[in-house]
Amino acid sequence: MRRCIALAFCSALLLAAACSEEKKAASDGDTGTGDTVSPEGDLAGTTDDTILEPEDDLTTDADEPPTDTADEPPEPADEAPDEIEDASDTDTAVPDEESGEETSSITWNGITAWVTATGGDHRTYQLSTDNTLRDNYPPDKKVTIVEEPGQIRLRSGHLLFDALFALALQESRENSVGAITDGAFNGGQPIACDCFITGEKWPYVWTRDTAYAAYLGLALVDPVRTMNSLRFKLSPKKAALGGNAPQIVQDTGSGGSWPVSTDRVVWALGAYETLKYLDDADRSSFMSEAFEAIKNTIEADRLVAYDPRDGLYRGETSFLDWREQSYPSWTKNDTVHIGMSKSLSTNLLHLQALTIAAELAARRGDTAAHTRYAAWRDGLKNAIVAAFSPALGTGLLSAMKLTELNTAPLPRHDLLSIALLAHDLGGTFAFDTIAQQVSQWPH
Repeated sequence: MRRCIALAFCSALLLAAACSEEKKAASDGDTGTGDTVSPEGDLAGTTDDTILEPEDDLTTDADEPPTDTADEPPEPADEAPDEIEDASDTDTAVPDEESGEETSSITWNGITAWVTATGGDHRTYQLSTDNTLRDNYPPDKKVTIVEEPGQIRLRSGHLLFDALFALALQESRENSVGAITDGAFNGGQPIACDCFITGEKWPYVWTRDTAYAAYLGLALVDPVRTMNSLRFKLSPKKAALGGNAPQIVQDTGSGGSWPVSTDRVVWALGAYETLKYLDDADRSSFMSEAFEAIKNTIEADRLVAYDPRDGLYRGETSFLDWREQSYPSWTKNDTVHIGMSKSLSTNLLHLQALTIAAELAARRGDTAAHTRYAAWRDGLKNAIVAAFSPALGTGLLSAMKLTELNTAPLPRHDLLSIALLAHDLGGTFAFDTIAQQVSQWPH
């Protein structure tokens, strides 16, 4: 798969992170940040070779994964069935006394996935399926996952979920490199970087993939490599514009790059999560670097992408950045209107970047910057509620406002936006509104 890092971490860490957030909310009480600066204890680390039992707290946040398909057309999605069958799941693993194996399976809509596990403290899993795989890879539809000494292990009581967790960690190792080599970068010559590449077929570092993966749990697994990968996505201004002033690099999108796409601000989420797991020296230097990059980026976006008429930021939807996926068919050959559009997912990312910028400014004792970005955050929060509140027939939030020719919110919906709201640092919508969005999602 192209986006190995983000997809694997979504599959394996989403539930664990959600449980973690529920536990933190129960123990911390009020989780809204407002103008309050979180204590330094929020940037705490973890240890290797940890066994995560069901009651353990995996201190990571989670949202829906990116699927950056800007540079290749996506495969057509299968049409949704008229009637969705319930999933059947053998929740309890079945042991084989002779071989010592445990097996489990899950079936949904006639498609089944199986897992077999062997071993004691460190298991070996074999995942298999009867589903059609992209590129028919692997041909035997089987993947073997080996837990290694020193890695985090999950024992949730659900064998298949434990295997997916181990798969995420194995793929993080497979995507760990000492140099980046890509034909479109640096004349095809390698450049040293102890980074995470995106996947086997995409040996490069992408802003949104790295940031979402760091936010979902990659920062917990290898914080230094995650920090290096995020640093790889910073770039100073051109010399002709004065140089210095590093900003976050925008991945390509339907209309090219920034400012048709402005979701580069998701980098702030990944950086903030990574800060929690770094040692004191790395945390200090990266916090300063991250604040500078986030500040320069949001100042540039304020000049170019912000629309003071409605208080929103322009920019296509985050991660569904292939026009046929998200926009009317006529935009395939006319992306100007995508550049005019204002999407809920991307505005939520701008909101969280402003929230993080305000907090980091306060940590640095920069009162003026804290006040400035907190005010921008509050204004954007109000604008999001005014523009995207569920006033459509389904009761779901609109995914976007498409064009200057018609500024009404479209009756299209976006699961990423709902996931981001569930982990909203700014508390944009009331809990009941978010719960309603989740409960009304078709699947």
